[in-house]
This record gives sequence, C-alpha cells and structure tokens, in this order.
Amino acid sequence: SVSTGAAKRSDWTVATEYRVGDGGTGELNVTEGRIWTTEQLAYLGYAGGVGTVNIDGASSTWASSGDAYVGSLGTGEVNLANGGTWTTATGHTTYLGNYSGGSGTVNIDGTGSKWTALGEVHIGEEGTGVVTLSNGGTWTTASGQYALVGYGSGSSGTVNVDGAGSKWTANGYTHIGEDAAGIVTLSNGGAWTTTEDAYLGYASGSSGQVNIDGVGSNWTASGGLRIGDDGTGVMNLTNGGTCTTSYSHLGWGLGSSGQVNIGGAGSNWTTLGVVYVGMMGSSEVNLTNGGTWMADSNVTLSFSSSFSGTVNIDGAGSE
Repeated sequence: SVSTGAAKRSDWTVATEYRVGDGGTGELNVTEGRIWTTEQLAYLGYAGGVGTVNIDGASSTWASSGDAYVGSLGTGEVNLANGGTWTTATGHTTYLGNYSGGSGTVNIDGTGSKWTALGEVHIGEEGTGVVTLSNGGTWTTASGQYALVGYGSGSSGTVNVDGAGSKWTANGYTHIGEDAAGIVTLSNGGAWTTTEDAYLGYASGSSGQVNIDGVGSNWTASGGLRIGDDGTGVMNLTNGGTCTTSYSHLGWGLGSSGQVNIGGAGSNWTTLGVVYVGMMGSSEVNLTNGGTWMADSNVTLSFSSSFSGTVNIDGAGSE
C-alpha cells in the first residue's frame, strides 16, 4: 500500500510503466490534495492480481498520461470520493475489464468527484466493466472520442448514474453494446447527456439497454439515437423517468430489433426530430399506465412492407 498524503509522500510522478496488484494485492491512496501522475501504461489488477486506487478529497488527483488498464486479467478498482478527480489523456485509452476474466470498476461518489476522460473509454472489453456515479459524482467523455459500454465478444459493460447531481456527459460517440452486452441505468434523478450519436445494440448479436427510472432521471440525446442499430436495443422509461431526443431510429439494420417501453405517470419520451419505428428491422413503442410520447416531428411506422413498426397504447393517461 502506498499513500501520497501530506504526512507520507508529496506529489508523485511515475515516468515508467506502473502496476498496482500484479499477481498479488496492491493499493494506492492519494489524499489531502496531492497529485499522482502516470506518464506511461498503468495497470490496476494485472495477471490475477487485485489493484485499487483511492483518490480522496478536494484537489486529490490522478493524472493519467498513458493508457490505463483497470482489471487486465485481474481485478481493478478506482474510487473517487469527496472531490477526488481523475483525468485520462487525449490519444490514450482507458480499459475497464480487459480480456477474459478481467474485472474493472470505477466509483465516482460525491459532489466534486469527477472523471474527465479525454481519450477513448472501453467499459468491459472481453471482460466486465462497471462505472457507478452517485451522490453528485460526474463523468465526462470527450468530443471526437468513443465511449464503448460492452465491447467485444463475451464482454459486459454497465454504467449506473444514481441520485440528483450525478451526471454522465458524453460529448463523443457512445455505443451501448458493441459485439457485447451493455446497460446504462439512470435512477433517483441521475442524468445523462449525449451530444453525438448514441447506439444501443450496435452490431449483430449485440444488446444495448437503457433504463431511466424515477422522477428527475433524464437522458437528453441531442445527437441522433439508434435503438437496435444492427443488434437489439431497448429503452425503458419508468416511474417518471424521461428522455428527450433529436432524430431517432428503432431497428436500423437488417435483422435488428428496437423497443421503447414507457410506463407510469410522468414517464415521457419527447422526440424533436424524425422517428422511424422499424427502419430495416422489427420495432415497437409501448405506452402503458400513463406513459406518454410527445412527437414534434414526423413518425414513420415501418420503412417498407418488409419490416415491422408498431405502437401499442394501453391504460388510462397513456398517449
């Protein structure tokens, strides 16, 4: 265990490859406003090892200038708390759950705690990756970069955004399930903004799901949205959860499937651009128990007679 608090070690720059938990168990703590900088590859939990990095307190920072592997053939975890921050550099990729058996977790808890990813992020690449934002924690992914939640055969990627003030701002392209299974859950007022195209179920055999549950929980997709690009995509709005999109395609590619379920009073999907339900696949929108859909532009059900697009409306207040 290594600490970089005031009583132990000051700011620390590592100019070579660094591993926390290489075949064993390792822990690194950054506290009291100190800065840990890694200039080359960083591994947390490598080759069966367990590696944990805790960034705790205002101005406490991990500045990662190289690729970062959190759980590469091992178990890795990054915890940001009480205003702790992590910045990953442009031109470098962060992997959570890399290779079969790899498990990577990032927990971002509390107001001021944040992860700024300036390069690509792969949440579960042939392994299992989880990002959890809670109690006002925030995560930003950069313009021009991909955020892949579940990437590669056998992978599982999960993002949980829980509580008012907790927010994921995705400024680049976002794939939820690419050759893998990906899930994003917004709950108890958690928020997600995507400014470029977002895909649920990007490739054939993939599955992508977004769950938006509870009053104040919201996804604003100002870029395009494809639910079932070439795979299977599902969006669930429940208990007052809401989503606002520009143009939206359900069941985009041949053999794809797209579904939107809007259930319960206050649950709402607002579409500001054109919507295709069943572009070249099989798709449906289900409104139940007071769920609503407000379409401000054209809606096309089934792009041609070869495909299927359906809207089902059931229950008082559903419209």
